[in-house]
Amino acid sequence: MQIQRTSFMTISHRKNTRKRRPQSTREFIQIRIDQLKEDREKANDPHDRLWYDRLIDELEYVRLYDQTKHQLKGHIN
Repeated sequence: MQIQRTSFMTISHRKNTRKRRPQSTREFIQIRIDQLKEDREKANDPHDRLWYDRLIDELEYVRLYDQTKHQLKGHIN
């Protein structure tokens, strides 16, 4: 029986083709918020929904903080 060897680069390449990697922190935060909103809709337990709401609120706060920080430095969004 022969064992087929797979290089690290092949595995890494497969991972990258499955999901597109976010280009910025803002993009990552937005993708994560969208994922949490989808999960919140699927949740059956009201406590789970509240937990998802809390996570979403925290990420939206981080996004707002990041946006404000860049505006104060003179960057335009």
